[in-house]
Amino acid sequence: MTYRIHGTPGSPFVRKVRAAFGEKGVANDLNPVDIFNPPAGFEQISPLRRIPVLEFVDDSGRGPLADSSAIVIYLEAAYPTPRLFPGNAYDRGRAVWIEEYADTVLAYQLGMGVMRPLLAASNGVTPDAAKLAEALEKRLPPLFGYLNNALGDSKWFAGNDYSIADLAVAAQLSGLVLVDRLDVLDPYPNLARLLTQTRERPAFEAVITEAMKPA
Repeated sequence: MTYRIHGTPGSPFVRKVRAAFGEKGVANDLNPVDIFNPPAGFEQISPLRRIPVLEFVDDSGRGPLADSSAIVIYLEAAYPTPRLFPGNAYDRGRAVWIEEYADTVLAYQLGMGVMRPLLAASNGVTPDAAKLAEALEKRLPPLFGYLNNALGDSKWFAGNDYSIADLAVAAQLSGLVLVDRLDVLDPYPNLARLLTQTRERPAFEAVITEAMKPA
């Protein structure tokens, strides 16, 4: 089986999926796609014009999967070990909830409020200081606070077991590595610890290293 992932390492959702493949030890190819300037016909494999997209490069006739959560659910079912979704019913439900929280509200506020302006600044564009301050001082603290408290003193969101919850949250937080703003997590020691622990996993650190390479 050959898998092709369409997207860019700069996307936290692509990092999430690529790290999940790495955890499973499943090979995949990355086809670079700039979502702000996608190739002609991209909507045929991604109707919402989002990344990542998983393409099955075989003769099975299976259509692509165009959502990071759909991709990791497929991956878990196709390759059950090592497990990324907890076996316990409650822990599994909670892990999926934390993943959803990271993929939606956290991704939007962190991406639009911090990542986009700081990445623009690295390209010589003056960021909107007021909007950046609003994100860092007003919009993100409640989100970070919720996740920091939800993790608490546990090693991982599902206790002792690394899961999709940890991967999804760390994938979003890893953007702070790319813009050299890990200080944002100073008031949230549990989240800082989560990111550090996740980076100790070779599959996850590999996607950060890939994202930091010059384009």
